[in-house]
Amino acid sequence: MKILIDPVYTGYIHKCASTVKLLRCVQSLLEKTDDTFFYWLVPTEMTDDEREWLPVSDRIQFIPIPYYEDRYK
Repeated sequence: MKILIDPVYTGYIHKCASTVKLLRCVQSLLEKTDDTFFYWLVPTEMTDDEREWLPVSDRIQFIPIPYYEDRYK
């Protein structure tokens, strides 16, 4: 199964409650399945701290896209 993660970040990625919930869902599915792959949209202007916070797996591909100010609202 392939899943696209397209969160609406409400601030910094590692402080956004909805992103934390998505992270827990992704981690749970990674543990329970072997055939689930994730494509996770992230802002191109991420900080190094935010990059380190994101999960690491060969089944997750991060796709940087430009986010505009109104997307955060």
